[in-house]
Amino acid sequence: MSEEQALGPNGEPLGPETDDNPGLTAELLWKIATGEEPCEDEGLRREARRYAALRLRQEGYGYRDIGQALGCSSGWAWKLVTDEVKRTIREPADATRQLHLARLEAMLQPQLERANDGDTFAVTAALQIMAKIENLLGIVPLPPPPGSDAPPLSVTFEIAPASGSIRVTRAEG
Repeated sequence: MSEEQALGPNGEPLGPETDDNPGLTAELLWKIATGEEPCEDEGLRREARRYAALRLRQEGYGYRDIGQALGCSSGWAWKLVTDEVKRTIREPADATRQLHLARLEAMLQPQLERANDGDTFAVTAALQIMAKIENLLGIVPLPPPPGSDAPPLSVTFEIAPASGSIRVTRAEG
C-alpha cells in the first residue's frame, strides 16, 4: 500500500481531521486492518478491514487471498467487501434523498399557505407534493391485500372560498 490519503465513498479523507492529522493514510489503514498497528477503536478497526478488503478486491484479488491478507476466512472477506460496497452506495443515496426532501419541503410551504387562503390549485399541488414526500420517505400507505374485505379509503376536500377554510372528510367504501 502506498502513502496516499485514504478516502471514503464520497472522496472525503477518512479519519479525524485536524492540523496535526489530515486524515488516515491508506498505509495506516492497511496496518490497522492486518493487525500490524494496534488500535483500540473497534469501529476504526472494522472500517479499516472493510476499506482494505474492498481495495484488494478492486485490485483483482480473490476472496481467499483477501481473507489470508486480513487473517479471516474467504466468506468473511466476501462479507467485508459487500458491506463496504453497500455503504459506498447507501451514503450518496441518503444525501440525495435529503436534498430532494429539502426541495420538496421548500415547495410545499408556499402551497400550504395558498391552500389556506382557499386556492384550490394550491390544495392539489400541496397534496401532490405531500405524496412525493411520503413516497421518498417510504411511508406511502399500502393498498388492502387482494381478496380482503377492507373497503378503499376516499378523501374529499371542500374549500369555502369566503372563509378560506378547508374541510377534509375521510370515508371508507
